[in-house]
Amino acid sequence: MRFLELIQVAVRLMKLWPLPDWTDSPVVRTWFVELLDVLDYLAAKTETTFDDEAIEAARKLIADEANWAAFYGLIYDLVFGEVDVAPLPTDPRVCAVADKAEMDPATLIMLITAAIELIKLWRERRR
Repeated sequence: MRFLELIQVAVRLMKLWPLPDWTDSPVVRTWFVELLDVLDYLAAKTETTFDDEAIEAARKLIADEANWAAFYGLIYDLVFGEVDVAPLPTDPRVCAVADKAEMDPATLIMLITAAIELIKLWRERRR
């Protein structure tokens, strides 16, 4: 990645600051759309297709009201309910959301795990 591209990424990332109030679903949804725009820009720079597919799957989750509500509810329960991510592969909500978004449950678990880590970092920063 060239220097100019790094600056473009930095500018895009700065637009994501400050992080949203994670308890406000519409605000979080908008923030995720903006984050996906940055990730899409970065994915275009790679030769792999997995990152493109994961971003497209995340966009499907966010675009549909029912998918977003289920995805956000699952993340919210995991983060604010202090539930462990270990049982995610057997959580029936994971399969239901993955089916609605037409994605592999493993990809959904990866997206959820990434979102949870981001939210936890934000919560730690606020303490």
